[in-house]
Amino acid sequence: MSEYKPLLNLLDTEIGFIVRIIGNKNAGNMIAEELADVAIFLMGIAEIEGIDLGTEILKKVEKNNEQNVKKIIPSKLETGF
Repeated sequence: MSEYKPLLNLLDTEIGFIVRIIGNKNAGNMIAEELADVAIFLMGIAEIEGIDLGTEILKKVEKNNEQNVKKIIPSKLETGF
């Protein structure tokens, strides 16, 4: 876990920034950029671990759908990426 500490600290910072700006009418494209940063960090960790993140996301969405959680998942996620 210690090898991930710098990445996890950056990820925490990015998520914190999203929390602060989400819903702000003046945020413009900032939320999209910060979400992209989070995705980049997650893909980096997945790559280090040898995980195909895209495949795992699709499997998780399918599992959530099977567990009838789709009520809380936006419809865009249900169709995949």
